[in-house]
Amino acid sequence: MKRVTRNSGDIFNIRLRSDLFTLAQATTTTELCFFNIFSHDGKWKDVDLNRIPELFCAFTSSNFLKYRAIGKIKAGVIPSQRVGGDEYRLSVLDNPDYVPGGTQFVWRGANLVKVDPIHGTRGTLQDPVIKSNLGPEDREIIEAHEFTNMRVDPELTERLILCYEAGYNIDPFKARIFPNCTFLTNQFVLKSFQFNNGLYKIDMEFSKEYIDAIRNSPSPERAAGLKVLPMDVY
Repeated sequence: MKRVTRNSGDIFNIRLRSDLFTLAQATTTTELCFFNIFSHDGKWKDVDLNRIPELFCAFTSSNFLKYRAIGKIKAGVIPSQRVGGDEYRLSVLDNPDYVPGGTQFVWRGANLVKVDPIHGTRGTLQDPVIKSNLGPEDREIIEAHEFTNMRVDPELTERLILCYEAGYNIDPFKARIFPNCTFLTNQFVLKSFQFNNGLYKIDMEFSKEYIDAIRNSPSPERAAGLKVLPMDVY
């Protein structure tokens, strides 16, 4: 799709790779919601998103739909009536140790802020701060909320593939923002990172220790300490 318009309730068929597809529902002109449902051929029939667990809802750039949406779903999928509207988000903080071309990430840490659930963030300096300088003791907040950042392709695509592989919502970007939160960082190994003109690409994979913990426990939820969602594959 070269030019993509989105309105609340629109459902898009998203191609993550040649053999993996998912669905995205627009809640506003800037936010998309994703669900724990995937397809190997991009064909959908008799899907009620009200019955499918939500992965996450995030502010999403137009480039994601431009490169990943292969069309709007007109039939066969019932939109969810219970997604979107989270007025609390994570607002990243500048990393004082960041040097262009260096190994440090441009952001480190975040505040919990209140945003407009329809129009999104008002800007870093205008969103009311609910709690500042979140850390390891704020695990519940960090895991429960998305960032104010616009998620882009290919970073968002890679995240969704990780969600498919894990079977639940997972966000490697949080591991980069909160390097002192081991409940995030022990899940991943950073392979490469690129940041250019405000766009970022993070190539991460699950750590061996994390994979072993999942495989060696009868309960992934106990092993990983994360909420595990049932996954539907079409």
